Amino acid sequence: MHLQDLRLRIEQKYQTADQQITIPTGLLEITVVEDSGLLLDQLKTTKLLTFPYWATIWQAGIGLAHHLATVGNFSGQSVLDLGCGMGLAGIVACQQGGRLCFSDWIADALLFAQYNTLRNGCDGTFVQMDWSFSCLGHKFSVILASDVIYERQNWQPVLSFVKAHLVFGGRVFFFRAGSEKCE
Repeated sequence: MHLQDLRLRIEQKYQTADQQITIPTGLLEITVVEDSGLLLDQLKTTKLLTFPYWATIWQAGIGLAHHLATVGNFSGQSVLDLGCGMGLAGIVACQQGGRLCFSDWIADALLFAQYNTLRNGCDGTFVQMDWSFSCLGHKFSVILASDVIYERQNWQPVLSFVKAHLVFGGRVFFFRAGSEKCE
């Protein structure tokens, strides 16, 4: 799908805003939902099934992006951005040479991630999935996850998913809100 087609699909459903995020390797242009508070209102009126975590660039995602920009080279490595949201961390890994698979269980998150990825000169595959029971049939050299274990019930499913999808000797980058470093 082309950049203009993606933007049109997004703007048919959402008011958007553009954010510039500066990381050690340069400036990223990220399109986000302009007022994620409106999505919270929809949650209250049951038009949404779950809290719209994906619709915001969280501080932990920016922290992970900064960390990935400084750790350097993912050249030729298969990288999974688990719960990719707007795609920020995966875009940075892609710019560092990684072959990216962006995943989220919310289709609209993947739409934004695809748009943002192309907008920043990167590409990847985009997979809608739920980590609590999905199997991608592929293992990754690197798995990225920002703020995906903020709710206790997600811990075990995420850890089981990572165990099943990480190559032996692979790396996992977890970043959570309030964290000063990658874990």
